[in-house]
Amino acid sequence: MTSTHPLHNNKRLVSIYLAEFHCALLQQLRQPIGPLFNLAWPLLLYVLFAVFFTDNLLAVQIEGMPLGAYLLAVFGMFGAVSVAFNGFALSLNLERAQGWMRLRRASPISATVYFAGKLTAALVLCLALVVGLLLSSLFLAGAALAPVQLLWLALVLLLGVLPLAALGLAISYLSAPGSASAITQGAFYLLVLPMFLMPATIATLPSWAQWLFELLPSYQLTKVSLAAVGLYQGSLGSSLLALALTMFVSLAAAVWAYRREEG
Repeated sequence: MTSTHPLHNNKRLVSIYLAEFHCALLQQLRQPIGPLFNLAWPLLLYVLFAVFFTDNLLAVQIEGMPLGAYLLAVFGMFGAVSVAFNGFALSLNLERAQGWMRLRRASPISATVYFAGKLTAALVLCLALVVGLLLSSLFLAGAALAPVQLLWLALVLLLGVLPLAALGLAISYLSAPGSASAITQGAFYLLVLPMFLMPATIATLPSWAQWLFELLPSYQLTKVSLAAVGLYQGSLGSSLLALALTMFVSLAAAVWAYRREEG
C-alpha cells in the first residue's frame, strides 16, 4: 500500500489553485467589454467629478476638505464594489444559469480552492483599477497626497475588495440561478450608496438609518479609505472587524451553498 507524501499533496493543491486563478482571469479576458467597463467606469467618473465637475453635490458636502483626496477614496470604494459585483459575482451567475457548475461539481476540486482562485483574480483586477486611479489623481486631478497616503489607500482598496468579492460570491450562490443577477445588481446599488454621503453626514441621520449604513461593508471600507488619506479621524477598529467578519462569514456561506447545491 502506497502513501502520498504531504509535500506532493501541497504542490498538487497549489497547482490546482493556480489553474483556478488562471481560469478566472481567462474568463474575464474572453469577455473584455465587462472588465474594461468595470475598470473604466470608476476612472471616468472620478476624472469627471475631480477635474471637470468640481462644483458638484459631493464637493458641496466636503466643506473645505481636499476634493481630490476625498473623491479618490470614495471612487476607490466604488471601483472595488464594481469589480466585486459587476465583475465576478455576475460572471458566477452566468456560469450557474448556463449549467457550467454541473460540470464543475463532477470534478474533485474543493470549493475552497475554487473560491480562492476567484478572489485572487478579483484582487488582480482591483490592482489595475487602483493603479489607474492613483495615476489619474497624480497627473489629472492633482490630488496633493503624500506617497505614504497613496500607498496606504492602495493597500486598503486591495484588501477591501476581498470581503466585497466574497459577499458577491455568497449572494450569487445563495440566490436561485434565475434571480441571482437581479439580486446581485440590487446589492450593488445598495452598496454604492455611501459614496454620496460622508460619515459625518450619516451621523446626523436617524438611529435606524445609521444602523443600516453600519451594516454595509462598503460604508466601513469608505471610512477606512478616508482615514488612509487623512480625512477621517475616528476609530477604525469596528470597521476593520466588520470587514473581516464580512469576508469570513461570506466565504463560509458561499462554500456551504456550493456544497448544498452539489448534494
